Amino acid sequence: MLTGVRMAPPDACAAELQLVAAWASGGLVRWSGIEWAQCATVVPREITVAAVYLRPQSPSTPASNAEQFCAMIDAAGKVGADLCVLPDAITVVSVPDARPADIAATIPGPLSQQLGHHAQQTKLYVVACYPEREGANVYNTAILLDRDLADRKRWDWVGDFSQRMHIERRPDLPVSLRVTPCR
Repeated sequence: MLTGVRMAPPDACAAELQLVAAWASGGLVRWSGIEWAQCATVVPREITVAAVYLRPQSPSTPASNAEQFCAMIDAAGKVGADLCVLPDAITVVSVPDARPADIAATIPGPLSQQLGHHAQQTKLYVVACYPEREGANVYNTAILLDRDLADRKRWDWVGDFSQRMHIERRPDLPVSLRVTPCR
């Protein structure tokens, strides 16, 4: 179910809503119960984002990396951040000869619980990315944490880190994250 508030320009006199489905051979789309309603003005809320750049001293281990990145989450909480964004491959960086398939973790699992604990203690959201194993498959997975796993995006590990995107969302959670690149 798609819900949400869409802001119309102040001088708008009409609106158009489109449903586009593509690349779904044999797929099924249902569209019903469409409603338009005027609502109260949504007041934007500014947030503070802590973007972490940390390269643990080599040689490191996945466990040591996790501890160091958790310390960064704690530091972000102390300065009042609302969102802490960790870099890609936090369990791989600075680990000699690290192969994602060898150090991939389950999600949820001990690492997501450790990161989630720090997110809960600091009362902020955390974005973390690390190799995930599910059965025989290994993904480069980004997770959004508050007190629990809130969202997950997966990319296949293909060849030399080229990526093909898979998306898995938990629609039952009221968390929405949109990242807009700054120019």
